[in-house]
Amino acid sequence: MNFIKRGLEYNKLAKAFNGYYQMIQPLVEKSNYEDIRDDLFIIAFLARKEIIDRMEVINYKLTTRIVVPMMPGNNKTLEYAYLQTVGKLMTLGENQGYSDEVQDILDKGNLYFELENTIPSHLKTLLKL
Repeated sequence: MNFIKRGLEYNKLAKAFNGYYQMIQPLVEKSNYEDIRDDLFIIAFLARKEIIDRMEVINYKLTTRIVVPMMPGNNKTLEYAYLQTVGKLMTLGENQGYSDEVQDILDKGNLYFELENTIPSHLKTLLKL
């Protein structure tokens, strides 16, 4: 992958971390008083596509610094951003009793593909999935 494409993908990754961090925070509070199964599965599916897939393509070291404005702290790394998003999704899944299902989605297992097949094609195009 050339330098410019890697830079563009890195920028998209930073935006994805920022966006998913903002989506996960309300789920943490919501999980205290209601079931968040559907929200959890959808965000896990999207995080797989936007964060994990992109990290696999870029293949940066986890110690690489990244700017994610909405996350607390200075000098954030890819590892920290990953734990604040995907890590929190896994913890929420465990706390809600959906650990295996969330892990299956994040690992691109059967549930991931079931979710992918339920999304209408016009919505996939709109969301660029």
